[in-house]
Amino acid sequence: VGDGLCVRNNFRHIYDTVPPRFGYTRQRPSVPAAELSAFHEQHPQDNHLMRAVQHGAHEGPAASAAWAAARGHSLEVARLDRGEPLPAVEEFDLLVLLGGPMSVNDEALHPWLVEEKRLIEAAIRSDRRILGVCLGSQLIAAALGRRVYHAPTPEIGWFPVRVLPAAARSRTFAEMPATFTPLHWHGETFDLPEGAI
Repeated sequence: VGDGLCVRNNFRHIYDTVPPRFGYTRQRPSVPAAELSAFHEQHPQDNHLMRAVQHGAHEGPAASAAWAAARGHSLEVARLDRGEPLPAVEEFDLLVLLGGPMSVNDEALHPWLVEEKRLIEAAIRSDRRILGVCLGSQLIAAALGRRVYHAPTPEIGWFPVRVLPAAARSRTFAEMPATFTPLHWHGETFDLPEGAI
């Protein structure tokens, strides 16, 4: 969100689904090694302080941790599912909000969601970069006053996506591969915040 972006949980507004279909596939795609090497070479190690917020036991930083390690960034994880505290805004340059089985609307069941939304608001005001994955992107939208609701159709499976022109021009997504195939696994969606691409 540092340059006006909000990564939507199904990437539909930063990425187009190609093709738009729903379903499940067991085959996990791989990214060619040459493409990963080129991507890593274009991101110099400048030792950013990264903090990840984990909401469930099986929703860890995985690819975010590998990305941080490859660039020499420090990464600490706050396990909200274990009662650990959220980081302060001063403790990070980049905040990664991971997925989870709950809804952003489940504040009665998970009171820490209220504090997490406040942290997101403070991070945005402080011009920190934020990456929201699934639930994390929904939390960004909710913190910015947008509606999060049940999607008409759940999206579950591996589906290719491509970067839209507006996202390719942004500093955040300029070095992303033109297409890639992430796992989609969500039943909620949200209205995009104003200014999102």
